[in-house]
Amino acid sequence: MRNSLHSVVKLPPEPRAPILFAVVFIVSGSLFALEFLLTRIFSYLLWYHYVFMVVSGAVLGLGLGALWVQRRMAGYHRGRVSLLTLGMALMMSYVVIIAVLYLNLFGFFPLVYMLLAMVPFAVGGAITSAIFTVLASRAHGAYFLDLLGTAAFTFASLFVLNNYGMVASLLFLLAAFALMEVLLCLLENKRGLCFLFAAVAAGAVFTASLKWPVVEQNFGYLLKSQKLGLYVQGQGENTRIEFTKWDWFSRTDVVEAGDVEKKGILMDGGSLSLMYRFNGDLTMVSKLKDTAAFLPYVLQNRPKVLVIGSGGGRDILLALLAGSLDITAVEINPGAVDAVTRFASYSGDLYNLPQVKTIIGDGRNYIEITDDYYDTIYLSLVMTQAAGAGGLALSENYVFTKEAIAAYLEHLRDDGQLVFLVHDEDYMTRIVATALVVFEDMGIPYRDAIKQMSIVASQPETSLHYEGHAHYPVVIIRKQPFTEGEIRVLSETASRNGLAPVYVPGRFESQFLPLSSYSGARDLIRATRANVSPTTDDRPFFYNFQRGLPFPIYVVSGLALYIVMKLFLPHYKRLKTGERKLANYFFLLGVGFMTVEVALIQKNALLLGHPTRAFVITVPLLLASSGLGSLCSKRLSCRTESLTALLSTEILISAGLYRTVLYKNLLLPESKAFVAAVIPLSLGFLMGMLFPRGITKLHLSGRSTLVPFMWGVNGVASLLGSCLAMGSAMYFGFTFSLLLASGVYYLAGKSFETERC
Repeated sequence: MRNSLHSVVKLPPEPRAPILFAVVFIVSGSLFALEFLLTRIFSYLLWYHYVFMVVSGAVLGLGLGALWVQRRMAGYHRGRVSLLTLGMALMMSYVVIIAVLYLNLFGFFPLVYMLLAMVPFAVGGAITSAIFTVLASRAHGAYFLDLLGTAAFTFASLFVLNNYGMVASLLFLLAAFALMEVLLCLLENKRGLCFLFAAVAAGAVFTASLKWPVVEQNFGYLLKSQKLGLYVQGQGENTRIEFTKWDWFSRTDVVEAGDVEKKGILMDGGSLSLMYRFNGDLTMVSKLKDTAAFLPYVLQNRPKVLVIGSGGGRDILLALLAGSLDITAVEINPGAVDAVTRFASYSGDLYNLPQVKTIIGDGRNYIEITDDYYDTIYLSLVMTQAAGAGGLALSENYVFTKEAIAAYLEHLRDDGQLVFLVHDEDYMTRIVATALVVFEDMGIPYRDAIKQMSIVASQPETSLHYEGHAHYPVVIIRKQPFTEGEIRVLSETASRNGLAPVYVPGRFESQFLPLSSYSGARDLIRATRANVSPTTDDRPFFYNFQRGLPFPIYVVSGLALYIVMKLFLPHYKRLKTGERKLANYFFLLGVGFMTVEVALIQKNALLLGHPTRAFVITVPLLLASSGLGSLCSKRLSCRTESLTALLSTEILISAGLYRTVLYKNLLLPESKAFVAAVIPLSLGFLMGMLFPRGITKLHLSGRSTLVPFMWGVNGVASLLGSCLAMGSAMYFGFTFSLLLASGVYYLAGKSFETERC
């Protein structure tokens, strides 16, 4: 026998709807902002592979919180809990998880962090599902404010993080939770507590307005002797952070490890670029001429250079050493450019030299819009493995795809060269395989194509590298075959500088890359132990070398399925036939919504040329338009099946537009931004109509007590939708993910219409 919500959650006799609406706005928006901030924090504290797992597991708490409310209503637990108490639990759990993360108490134990981060989301899910049960008759308005709050807090969290840093962002979020408690105090006439939480909110805002550079630097303090020490030369205890900046893209640190000649610039505690001491005198950095990184320049005189991923400025120095007077430096991380500029007296203010044109943006996007041609296009250790927006996507970049390499070759002069300095042999082999496929598409036979490549690696500085390991190999891809003179110069320079040749056409082949022994690129791909098949704009997962899905996707999918089978399935079996069909409807909505969101973010990242620009345009517009759709849905009398059929068709059209028109440079950048905004607006409007229709149907049929269960089903399904989007994209591409979403929404409409009260 089901209990009413009032028997398990204490509410005043006549709840005031405006206050509950405001609470929904704050809770939903704050939890989404927390998800985003956790993505940034975990990207720094953990290896990027675990971010998807940790944040996804935390968001799973939303469904568990709703299930907790449902179980209490089903009589599994006795006693009542007030919304005010739940709000306090949310606020306290938030303070605890942030304190633990700040101290980094659990080092590299992602499971512990996932369990801790799950608590505030679980409490928030309980609060929101309970309020939706109370407001079931006004589900359209409640859902509108739920999504509007999420969109508003997205903009707010990005603004505060960019301008004030991580500590200020966390304090502003604390103020939001305190404001939520003020509203709940008003709801329960607790005026004394109301003033207390108002003071907490004001204090948090005031504290956030102050500058806390040392506090920012010490975030994850114990990490300084662990992860930083792995990336910076010297002992961990000698590593000292001199500058820190958090923004929407990463945490950027300037670290000093005892070497007066250079400093490290770290992105999210992992990706390292070097900033050399330089005062304008090139003799200070002349030792760089002896490195493998400089080797490509021995073939050119005063080249016009495009550097993609210029980071700390070393690649700019290489171009200057080559005599270049025209250097375009493209860096996607604004924190890196800011760091080099702040240390201008040390770095020589490289980004503001008269020879250097600085572009803050994505290199792939720049090559698509520029009309310039270059002697050298140089990509050195480009590694933007930052976790995807919201943590629900393993974000990859588009600078190494097959289409990208084709674009680079198009922007080379006749004797130009495309240069990649990568990490090891797996990266090297994938680059080579991709370039060979591009040459094949250009009509260049394999035997001719391998004459346009040379690869030389650095000698390992320690004995820790195993035999046959390619240590920071430089891959040189020419637009024309190497001449005998060029091969001789490369070989002699490499020998003189103690470099290790990997492949030099007609001169040398290493055992782990015998290009002449293969008949084509496909043979090379099949013969390599790792997955080195070329990535494309539709499957841009360059850093995934596994033959299969990454481990975190299996973990998150398995955890979600376990919770479904263990906790939700027993309730599902006790539902009537019509109620089960409605549960299927909510499940499919969750899968479809998240699949569309993840795919659109990735598609727009390429279209707009920047991952955060894509996030800022896609997610808030998708959510805000979904909220408008929720409001308008009540006034539309059309059948839900017709809406889902229309939505499925529109998703198919959007997938076709992305695939055939939008990536072909047929539109101006302003037009691309307009289209990138219109697609989530139009899709979101229809998507937002569907969820409140299900809640309203529960209310009208006298089954409002099932609202928490349906809310929980939708939350867990959203997580599975994220895994489905990423898994299908890794195998078949994001276009296929959109096709799946189209089918899921079509099935949702069928499930809704066949349900009977």
